[in-house]
Amino acid sequence: MIKSDAQLERAKNIMNGFKQVIEEIKTTQNHLSEEVLEAVINSHQGMISKLQFEVDEYESAKQGIIRLPYLSSPRELGIHLVKFRIALGISQEQLAGMLGVSRQTVNKHEEQEYQLASVDLMTRVSECLGLLPEIRIKHKTLDIKQPISAA
Repeated sequence: MIKSDAQLERAKNIMNGFKQVIEEIKTTQNHLSEEVLEAVINSHQGMISKLQFEVDEYESAKQGIIRLPYLSSPRELGIHLVKFRIALGISQEQLAGMLGVSRQTVNKHEEQEYQLASVDLMTRVSECLGLLPEIRIKHKTLDIKQPISAA
């Protein structure tokens, strides 16, 4: 996932590089077989598609457009914290100030998608971003009745 404008520019540059390689392959005489050339082109196009998806997702988030996630595991929360920060227009520096930590600390946790962050830190980040998580617990075999509301 792209997490900053600098990463966005790098992704766009990499995509352009892949596109140039494809054009060079198509326009130059190659001693490689047709199957090998097709495989190389398909590989590069696959990388372009993956990067384009990430670029589109980041640019949408920058415009404040994100989908509310359904999380099937607490491990999935971290990536969404990053997306919400971006969508809210809050920089890593600003979030660090709200949390009372360094920008480098926020950057480290975002790069790891908060996988090693404490529950306390993730709760504090959620609160800073105005997130109101709703937690429902299911069991593989037990039939658990969920309350109507937490009120």
